[in-house]
Amino acid sequence: MASKPKRRMKYPPGCAVRDPIAYVIDGFKPVGQAEGGDWLQEVLLKNHSAVTEFVHGRGNREHLSTLVRVHNMTRSMLLMGFGEDLYDIVLRSDEVIQGIARRKQTKNTYTLYANEITALNDLIGLHDAQMEVATIRDVNDAVKRHLKEMAQGGHIQLSTEFIGEPA
Repeated sequence: MASKPKRRMKYPPGCAVRDPIAYVIDGFKPVGQAEGGDWLQEVLLKNHSAVTEFVHGRGNREHLSTLVRVHNMTRSMLLMGFGEDLYDIVLRSDEVIQGIARRKQTKNTYTLYANEITALNDLIGLHDAQMEVATIRDVNDAVKRHLKEMAQGGHIQLSTEFIGEPA
């Protein structure tokens, strides 16, 4: 008697949401109150330190990548309705980040001008304000939106010729 073929599972065991009710309830919590909530402070500190390093002339590829991530997240949150009247901040920061990348390519240095510092400070301030009012679900939706638009070419993606190879 031939044995029945082994059933192939569509998903591996343990990958499903363990507690669907807790998952839904956690989606309504503000980001700062998430489980292990120190991660938000760490992210915000990393973002602010990236701008500070550029201001002091010590910016590098990693700091520029951090600014690109902040820009893309802020843009996604704006498109979801978090401060849509402040879209000019995102547009200015887009130009600044592209300008920094071009300057790295031509002059081999990450330097900022005064108006660029102001634009980046405005971007970081807007991002912080968005994170104060966003819920965990909002951030998850923004990340999904970013990944979708990135596949379509909507967000900033600096090539290695702009930002150099990783150190």
